Amino acid sequence: MRVRIPHLIFSGRRPVRAGRTRGITACIAAFMVGGAALESGCARPTPTLYETLTLAYSHTPAPPTPQKTRPLETFSSIPSPRAFAYDPERDELLVGVRIGESSSVETEAFVMRLDGEGRLLDPRYLDQIAPGEKLRDLRDLALSEDTLYVLESWRLLLFNRAGGELRRAIPIEGARALHALTLGPNGEVYLADRGLRLGDRGFIPEESDAIYRVEPDGRVHTLAQGNELGRPSGIAFAEDGLWIVSFATGALYRLTDEGEVVDRQTLPAGSLDGIIALPDGRFAIGSWEARGVLVGEKRGEFSVEIRGVEGPAAIAITKPVRDSNASRLFVALPLFDEVRVFEIESHASTLAAQSLSPDAE
Repeated sequence: MRVRIPHLIFSGRRPVRAGRTRGITACIAAFMVGGAALESGCARPTPTLYETLTLAYSHTPAPPTPQKTRPLETFSSIPSPRAFAYDPERDELLVGVRIGESSSVETEAFVMRLDGEGRLLDPRYLDQIAPGEKLRDLRDLALSEDTLYVLESWRLLLFNRAGGELRRAIPIEGARALHALTLGPNGEVYLADRGLRLGDRGFIPEESDAIYRVEPDGRVHTLAQGNELGRPSGIAFAEDGLWIVSFATGALYRLTDEGEVVDRQTLPAGSLDGIIALPDGRFAIGSWEARGVLVGEKRGEFSVEIRGVEGPAAIAITKPVRDSNASRLFVALPLFDEVRVFEIESHASTLAAQSLSPDAE
């Protein structure tokens, strides 16, 4: 059964569907090793710029499959979702979209606003940097009180969340392939340069691997750089510091304030992309190689908790479900123009009494 609920449809091309996608696994492998994926016919169809939005969201109930592969919901017709930012106070999820990849394709980017269960609130929450200047190079998102952070491949943009006005643009000298950001506890922002960009024939090494810290006053410091970082593709700040995952080496490690790599461990699957801290302190990490999401303790064992997601580009978690220690885990799948929602259990028993309702006791 298929249920139609309000959402997005675009003029120009139909969204890619999992059942109609040929050789998707081979395409992922070609992209991961930097092969000539576009020449081999693996590339997604070249999109036109989407100028007309109409309402029509596709929602597919979960099929009867094993628990670790079964999504609670699948939200289709989200073109190339790449990033998430969750606001626990409002229980809202921002979704960053970027259409087009290589230098020969004109790109378009915008931010959608959903509620904590995935229902559409605003299809074009943010789509321009300034009047007449469209957003085109979105790589990651973050929220802090009234500020929306948008990461581009070479700079960090700060927007007024309420009105969408650009507050500040901070170029990052030496950066060529910024890919992920996270917020620190004192107003600082940490950025990861993956050192890879996607060109007309696949991934192109930029050899720009680096981790940057941007101070609240806009000053930029290089914390670490070089091949030791292993193409850093995800970054998260926990109570004991800054944690990073690498796309090239499949490693999870912590970076000290002095830029030293410590607590390095190789995870069961590689091609890691994205990391978030769960409410119980564990990490959830996307893996292209595993076609899933790894979950585990810092400095401990990791296992594949969610399976059957090809090319996970971003993950996010929302508030625990009422009277439960289970939360909704959102996974962005740009290869399929989908966001899938899974249920993940917390190991912290104190979460069982939490509620989405502010007046619940």
